[in-house]
Amino acid sequence: MFKVGDKVVYPMHGAGVIEAIEFKEIGGKTVEYFRVRIYSGNIKLMIPVSNPSGVQLRPVVSKEEAARIIDSFDSDRTSSNIPWNKRYKENIDKLKSGTADNVAGVLNDLILREKKHGLSTSDRKMFILTKSILCSELNTALETDNNSEVLERILSKF
Repeated sequence: MFKVGDKVVYPMHGAGVIEAIEFKEIGGKTVEYFRVRIYSGNIKLMIPVSNPSGVQLRPVVSKEEAARIIDSFDSDRTSSNIPWNKRYKENIDKLKSGTADNVAGVLNDLILREKKHGLSTSDRKMFILTKSILCSELNTALETDNNSEVLERILSKF
């Protein structure tokens, strides 16, 4: 179980910190919540400790894992040639999974697609979201707040 001050990742939002653990009465039942401040956009979320939606908080990756993820970016990978709507759904599913490797894979594919074909409007929005989610976690893991430093390390692979 997490405690106040723990750095966590919430899928589709990115890294943040647990600011409090609170109890709220809803419909006659007392429910325990994590109050999480997401670093990107300074968003505050109330996440049930036992989340019925199945979406779970997870710890931020370690420094070593963050370095491995950055090193995993690869310009020799082939980007998928599937229709945009299927690619979009697959990317959303990967982002919802919440794993740093899946988020990095989506970003890697979008960088390759941009270099080869350019990005459509929906791909551009996905790129911005994915970059924000991944950079927030990698910055937290590497104890930096400099998005450009992390992005520079990633883009140097291309």
